[in-house]
Amino acid sequence: MDSRLSSANFSVSINEFNLNRAAEYKYLGVVMDECLPWKAHVKYLLGKAGKRIDILSRTRKNLSLETVDMVYKSFILPILDYCDTVWNCCGAVNSSKLEKL
Repeated sequence: MDSRLSSANFSVSINEFNLNRAAEYKYLGVVMDECLPWKAHVKYLLGKAGKRIDILSRTRKNLSLETVDMVYKSFILPILDYCDTVWNCCGAVNSSKLEKL
């Protein structure tokens, strides 16, 4: 008999109330999934930071280089830096996606 827990058969209940299992969960701005490959979190970051980069690129011609730098450091870089020590082991594929952004 295998003594390891099977995640398919594992359930948690509190006061006879069964908790639903979630494939992904966002906690304090970090998206965690079942096996922690960080794919879901990188996808979240690409979407959130990507929107802001798009806005910045559309307004770039009307801004000075110093203003663009300040906007990037204030509104985009914190998204990418937040809690990066936790999820920085996200793998080569996810890292390259973030680098391309």
